[in-house]
Amino acid sequence: MNIIVNNNFFKNRVISKLKENQIPLKNITFSIIPTNSIWIRDYGPFFIERNNNLETVDFHCYPHHYPYLFHRIIDDFFPMFYVIKYCINNYYIGNFFPNI
Repeated sequence: MNIIVNNNFFKNRVISKLKENQIPLKNITFSIIPTNSIWIRDYGPFFIERNNNLETVDFHCYPHHYPYLFHRIIDDFFPMFYVIKYCINNYYIGNFFPNI
């Protein structure tokens, strides 16, 4: 299992909570990748399996169409940071948010 955190402070907090609940850490890795928010389901990446390989799909969000997302620029780049860090193929699909 891979747990994504913003920095070492949050990594240590998560480790502490896991230990408090007697959850073994042996199969857990941590990725320190910055984000603006916890809403990763909004900005992906979405994982797929293709030809027995793990790959991702990035539904790129466009903050200029959604002003309330403008302050989440780092979130928008998160899939790119992730695929570079783990050398995973990534496919850009387009905007995932509905037109309102």
